Amino acid sequence: KGCQGVMCGHIHTAADKRIGDIHYLNSGDWVESLTAIVEHWDGRFELLDFASFVRRFPLPDRDSIEPGAELAEA
Repeated sequence: KGCQGVMCGHIHTAADKRIGDIHYLNSGDWVESLTAIVEHWDGRFELLDFASFVRRFPLPDRDSIEPGAELAEA
């Protein structure tokens, strides 16, 4: 009562929706749906799924990598 949002997880169905005045977030699960919730620095929440997330970071074209180039250290 009186809350602005509810965050749940592991119900296997990811969700980011409004139910009346409540912001409902459910992370789903990482094993089957490969989904997660992140909070941005500005306080926004985002429901991510792995496939969409990795498309944000395309791999370089193989032909653009110099032979013998070393990988960056983590």
